[in-house]
Amino acid sequence: MLPPPRWHRPVPVPPCSGRLPIGDGTAAVAGVVPARRLTGLVGEPPMAYLTGRRLAMAADLLREPGTTIGAVARQVGYGSSFALSAAFKRVRGVSPRERRVGAARE
Repeated sequence: MLPPPRWHRPVPVPPCSGRLPIGDGTAAVAGVVPARRLTGLVGEPPMAYLTGRRLAMAADLLREPGTTIGAVARQVGYGSSFALSAAFKRVRGVSPRERRVGAARE
């Protein structure tokens, strides 16, 4: 028998230019707002929007000195640093470590 899935705390979804009538932001993730409506409001499917928001939060957190990639992964809802790194590289084209080095140079 497989162990139960490991759930992480919900990641709040900040409103996008005030255009999302979804209360505290967790409604879109919970499926309260129909996917088509959300896609029409933000211009991308709900999971792509959520991934983008999570990775944007991760990019900001990576600027903080002393934070580990694992800690950032947990803060934005990924189960491991590997999962965050894979998503970050796939969507942003650089690894979190490369992003951190680039942010330090800015």
